[in-house]
Amino acid sequence: MSAQNTETLLLILEKEADFEKEIRRLTALIESNRLTDVMIDYLAGLDDLKNDLLLPARKESFENEVPASSVIADKYWYLSRV
Repeated sequence: MSAQNTETLLLILEKEADFEKEIRRLTALIESNRLTDVMIDYLAGLDDLKNDLLLPARKESFENEVPASSVIADKYWYLSRV
């Protein structure tokens, strides 16, 4: 896997962590339970994205020496067909 692909995946994971921290901070300030539920669902979606797509794509890219963009595109194609 090229250095650029590795860097791209690492930046995505870093940004996901930054978004999660900010959402948790904002959620703590929210008084409405409904909006809190929406934010919790959003966080769960981010976790799903990371755990189901990004981390496996990163691992597969390292193991098979293929571009990360190719791995993600293949998984997206598969998921859109299911």
